[in-house]
Amino acid sequence: MSYELTGTVFKICPPQTFASGFTKRELIVEVHDGKEGKYNQLIPVEFIKDKVGELDKLRIGMEVEISINLRGREWQDRYFLSAQAWRLKVMAGGTQQAAASNEIPPKFDDYEDDIPF
Repeated sequence: MSYELTGTVFKICPPQTFASGFTKRELIVEVHDGKEGKYNQLIPVEFIKDKVGELDKLRIGMEVEISINLRGREWQDRYFLSAQAWRLKVMAGGTQQAAASNEIPPKFDDYEDDIPF
C-alpha cells in the first residue's frame, strides 16, 4: 500500500547497522491535523539501505513530503506496522533557523505551569 505523508521534520535518528549488514534510519515527522495543531501526530518513518543517506540533507523544522509503503509483520503472536519510505521531497518553506539547527524545538508541554491541577 502506498501513501503520501506531509509534515514537519521533528527528529532525525542516527543510522542503525545490524550484524547482517542491513542499515536503516528513522525520521520522526510531525503531521498536522489542520485543527490549530491540537492533535498533531508524531509518525516514525523508516529509510532503509540506499535511502538512509537522504536524511543527511534534512534539518529539524523542514517541511517534507514522503511517499511510504505500509509494512506489517507478525512475531511471537504480536503484530507490528511500519512506514517504509521510498521517496522524499523537501517542500519549499521552513524557517532558516530550523534549517540551521538540528535540535528539537521546545513544545508548550515542556514548560511547567503554575496551574494546581
